[in-house]
Order: sequence, then C-alpha cells, then structure tokens
Amino acid sequence: MWHREDRTALCNIILPIQQAPNTPRRSAAICLFSFLLTFTTCGTVFSFGIYQELYQAMSLQPNTPFTGATPAGIDIIGTLSAAFMLVGAPFATAWAKRFSPRFIIYIGAGILFAATMMASYSQHLWQFILTQGFLMGVGTCFSYIPAVTVAPTWFGKHRGVALGIILSGTGLGGLCWAPALHALNEHLGFRNGIRISGCISAGLVLVGGTVLDWDPATKARIREENARLRARSSSWFGTLWNVPLVDWRIARTAKFSAQLSANVMQAAAYYTPVFFFSAYARTLGYSAQQGANFISVSGLLKDRC
Repeated sequence: MWHREDRTALCNIILPIQQAPNTPRRSAAICLFSFLLTFTTCGTVFSFGIYQELYQAMSLQPNTPFTGATPAGIDIIGTLSAAFMLVGAPFATAWAKRFSPRFIIYIGAGILFAATMMASYSQHLWQFILTQGFLMGVGTCFSYIPAVTVAPTWFGKHRGVALGIILSGTGLGGLCWAPALHALNEHLGFRNGIRISGCISAGLVLVGGTVLDWDPATKARIREENARLRARSSSWFGTLWNVPLVDWRIARTAKFSAQLSANVMQAAAYYTPVFFFSAYARTLGYSAQQGANFISVSGLLKDRC
C-alpha cells in the first residue's frame, strides 16, 4: 500500500531537487529522470513486437479480437504508436513552453494509463488500433518529447554526454520491457498484462516528470515569449493552437529533402524488423520467449550503435 509516510519521504527527496537552481545536482537529476522517461516510453513502443507475435497467433484462432486479421492489419497498431510518438512533437514542445514540461508529461501519463486500460477491454482490431495505437502514441509523445527537448537546455559542454545517457534509455528500455511484457502475457494473460504494464509505465512517467523544467535562462526567455503571444492573441484558446509547424522555406531545400529521405529509410529499416522479429522467429521454430529475447538484443544493439 502507498502510505502517507511513503508520500512524505518521496516529497522530501523530490522537492529540494525541483527548487534547486542550475547546479550540478539539479542537472544530474534532470538527466537521470529524463533517462527514466525514455526508458519507459521508447521501451514499451519498441517492444510492440511482443504483441505483434501474440496477436498474429490469436488471428488464427476462433472468437478472438484478431480472428482473420492480417499481419499488416495488426501492425497498424504499432505503426501508429511509433508514428504519433514523433508526429505530435511540435504540439508537445509548444505546450511544454506554454504551460510547463511537468504538466505536459503528467498529461501524457494520464493518456498512457487511459489508453492501456481501454485497450485491455477492447474487443475488435479497430479498437486496439485506436487505443494501443493512436492514443498510446499520443501519450508517449507527451511523455517522451519533453524529456529530449528540456534536458539539453541544462547542459553546455557536456550536452552530448547528457543526451547520450538520456537516449540510451531507448535501447535499455527495449532490453528490459520486451521480456517483461512477454512474461506478463504468458503468466497473467494479455489483457491483465496490458493493464499491469500500463499502470507501471504511467507510474514511471509520473515519477520521471516530477523534476523536469526549463533551465532558468530558457524559462525567462519562454516567459517573455508567452507574454508577447498573449498580447497578440485575442483569446487563451488562440494561444493554445499557436504552434510552429513546417517552415516551407526550409522544407523546399535539397538538404531538408535529403535529411527527410534518410530518416524515412532509417525508420523503415528499423521499425519493420523490430516489430516482426518475434513473429518471424516463431516461423523458424523459436519459442515466444526466444523471440522476446531477440527483440531485447536488437534494442540494445541499436542503442550501442
């Protein structure tokens, strides 16, 4: 049980970190908690191959939510989750400036929790696409993007090292989450597995967001920008949707097109194998547990590279 003494002890640890100025201790805490966010969000998204293999097996059985579904149709779930983890980045970043990174991360945790709970009760493929796919991607975006945009503002010459530590959470998350999700599905059933993993991931995101905030210099600049935005806007609702999107002057350049093409090919080369790793391993005679281990090693090697 979560007793009052436990909450008090946690507050006594976190509050001094939240209120500390730009010190090595505060910077280290920002780095550590951002790592926790990438570990949780990317780890669960990149471990979707566990569900891909499970749902494909269920598609061959009668009276399941996936009966008769094609592997491509099932993969829409993981594709949407991975896509919306990044597509919503302009909104997540803008709203983290408009409100606070901590508030946006808490919203993300709430969406993650709601998405997993609804997915655990879903009865049709389209419902899993909406909950475990779209909503999970939105919740992941609001939890992940602030971690990789806020944390670098706290570092100068050590920014590269800090980002390396933070982004290592993607690989280490896949290493840990893939076998954990398989074990939950194997021993408790996939519906209870979704519920438990959703509670754990939402809780970790809440903890990860407790100390995240802009560094003092960036925070002062953002405060001025918000004041100018409110002065120009006729309503609070207008400031909410004032989000910088595509700068077409840059988007039309050859360098941007080359970078975009490279990113698309990189994503296609990574997400396709990692989502189908476990399912393909089963066709070669490996067990579901071994397929989960393949996903774990794949995530770790990606992170090391």
